[in-house]
Amino acid sequence: MIERALAFVKSLFTRPYHPRCPHCGSTFTKRNGTYYRYPYDLGGRTSIRHQRWYCNNCYRSIYTPDEGMAKHVWYARRVQRKALDLYLHVGGSLRKIAECLRSELNPGTERDLIWNPLSRRRPLPEGQRSRLSHTTLWN
Repeated sequence: MIERALAFVKSLFTRPYHPRCPHCGSTFTKRNGTYYRYPYDLGGRTSIRHQRWYCNNCYRSIYTPDEGMAKHVWYARRVQRKALDLYLHVGGSLRKIAECLRSELNPGTERDLIWNPLSRRRPLPEGQRSRLSHTTLWN
């Protein structure tokens, strides 16, 4: 109980997390809203909320990297790692691996109909389907 009380008092005197500005090196930053990203993941399309930051010294916005997704990427790291694992350990071409991953990302389409013919899942609408290509895996 005393340890919890000491941790609480210590938390009152420590400053909450604020990233260091990469431009001027200051930690005098503030939160500047959030934005959402909608990556394709192995469990379907997900929603990730990302915090924006702003430097009060140089008046610039700060980008903090996200653990689940890289910058300017439509697919989550789990999809990228699975593609790399399939390519290195199972073998085959990037086109075949992209086809297998697309059928996993889009239930009821492509090879999913061959693997699971009794599936009652309805295919996703055309606008929500993943268009993973072999060149995406190559990059």
